Amino acid sequence: GGLPDGIVDAGTLATNSVDSDHYVDGSIDNAHLADDAVDSDELAAGAIDAAHLASGVGGALVKISEEIMSNTATVTFDSSDITSTYKTYLFVFDSVVPATDSAQILAQCSTDDGSSYVTSSMSRVVWAEQDDDSAITLTESDEGASEIAIALWGVGSNNGENMNGTAYMFGSQDTGVYTMFQVRNVHYGQHKQTTQEILTNGTQELAVINNVKFYCSAGNFEDRTITLYGMT
Repeated sequence: GGLPDGIVDAGTLATNSVDSDHYVDGSIDNAHLADDAVDSDELAAGAIDAAHLASGVGGALVKISEEIMSNTATVTFDSSDITSTYKTYLFVFDSVVPATDSAQILAQCSTDDGSSYVTSSMSRVVWAEQDDDSAITLTESDEGASEIAIALWGVGSNNGENMNGTAYMFGSQDTGVYTMFQVRNVHYGQHKQTTQEILTNGTQELAVINNVKFYCSAGNFEDRTITLYGMT
């Protein structure tokens, strides 16, 4: 008839005598766990990753690549970084400084991993506001743009001046839609004016984008970083 209920407990079992090999799949579920029985102390580092989560659970940013600039002409994220793994990508600009005062920060995208870049049939809308003792509002639209605008209202290069911001890239892996960039930045202009810009850029490419290159309208990037994340 077997053993009475409760006759076998932790005191009658040798240490490590019962491990995962002795459990039937699904035998331990929420009903068998005390409240808060499993927390970070019970999990090995890296034990829970995307492969252990149901579809749509635990959406997050995944760091893909960080490019550190030092008198760099261009910063490029290629097909090893931009793949079909993610639908949406995020570029983060951390205290970017152009070597040339009042330079614009621009970008181009490619469908052939940089063998050529899209330089026509793009559109963009820009809104900017700058404080130089009087409010200045700049609005611009360009249906024939040849590049992607990241910061159009010149970024300063003097001591302390820099540009910070984000650029979301949507639809780059979907051949049924145009790729679009949504950009938001804050920076100091050439005369230490605080400036903010909101920029929307659109391509008319029905092809996978697998390479994005950033550059200055004049001169190089002086220093700091651009980091690429994938969004799950």
